[in-house]
Amino acid sequence: MRYFLTLCFLLTTLLFAGTPRLLVFAGSASQPPTEKAAKAFEKKTGIHVDLVFGGSGHVLSQMKLTRQGDLYFPGSSDYMEKAKRMKLVDPKSEKIVVYLVSAINVPKGNPKQIHSLAALTRPVVLDGRLRLAGLSSAFAPGEHWRLSGEADWQSARIGGVQDIDLGNVHLAAEPRGDGSTIRIRNEAGDLQVEGSLLLDKNGGWQLDTRIANRDANRKDIQQLLR
Repeated sequence: MRYFLTLCFLLTTLLFAGTPRLLVFAGSASQPPTEKAAKAFEKKTGIHVDLVFGGSGHVLSQMKLTRQGDLYFPGSSDYMEKAKRMKLVDPKSEKIVVYLVSAINVPKGNPKQIHSLAALTRPVVLDGRLRLAGLSSAFAPGEHWRLSGEADWQSARIGGVQDIDLGNVHLAAEPRGDGSTIRIRNEAGDLQVEGSLLLDKNGGWQLDTRIANRDANRKDIQQLLR
């Protein structure tokens, strides 16, 4: 409410200064409340407010290039200081409207019990049952790395800040030249995994895997894959 009233006060001050139409350059973080304040101001005064949102530095550059604007509303004080040094704003007109505070947003009920940044560094936990079928290996550094056989990671699950079910993961290894190739694919689960892992004779490896989201409702996984 304090933010809303203060912004309306600033807009009203500009109106009485003789501005028939107001042009506001604002940081995008303030968009929801700024749009509401502008609509309330328009309804009260009949004066239209043009809003330009973007990064605080980006809209500052627009102000500099166009030499236009009635109100600059950045997301942090350092951009206001920069605007004053560039003589794009009147220092005497500066008003502190609101402070932006960083926050960690969690689902309702906070099921992961995340109360600090430390919780985001929890170790990854692998869960499930591993079944081996005729798996054998021979490794001589610089000579060969031969791995053969099959393995099934049943009810595979990766736990941590985000829980991801992989269903049943099948791995099939076979010798190739002086190294080995491990084919990877899974059935069911939140993610579709398919690809290969190449092991060379020097102990190096190369992973070539395609990962896709099977569940369109898992927005957290979509964000993770970006």
